[in-house]
Amino acid sequence: MSFIADVELRFKGEEAYLQNIVYNTVPLVLHGNGPSKLVLNSLGNYLARAWTPNEGCLACWDQTIELDKIKPKIYPVILIAIFIERPTPFLEEFFRTIYRQYYPKSKLHLFVHNNVLYHEDVVDDFFEKIGQEYLSAKRILPSDDVSEVDARKLAM
Repeated sequence: MSFIADVELRFKGEEAYLQNIVYNTVPLVLHGNGPSKLVLNSLGNYLARAWTPNEGCLACWDQTIELDKIKPKIYPVILIAIFIERPTPFLEEFFRTIYRQYYPKSKLHLFVHNNVLYHEDVVDDFFEKIGQEYLSAKRILPSDDVSEVDARKLAM
């Protein structure tokens, strides 16, 4: 019998626990070897007050900023990195959605790695029309012959 079938994640109020359904026990210590470590890692996202049915993931809210409570001029500077690695439908609409985000363009760096010759005109058009509105805008063309791995490293 597999480990997954032996335990169930259960809740008592806001507290999560594991129930061994084979022996009807609640383990105090969890330990696993081999493939069971992956299952334990997944279950660990819900145990030890990490997740509640009412609030969801509790650690996910650590160090977050509520933008509606601060002025746009003190928003953090962020990077939008876009990787076009294969022909992609609706790319024009995607770029339009990126552009329409409610976030000051003066606080956004834009990085686009286009590895598809077919999309070069769409990317060029996007950069010509609105690239200068961003804090910075960098694009890598298919002719630059930069791999996806190297592009992701560069974006970081």
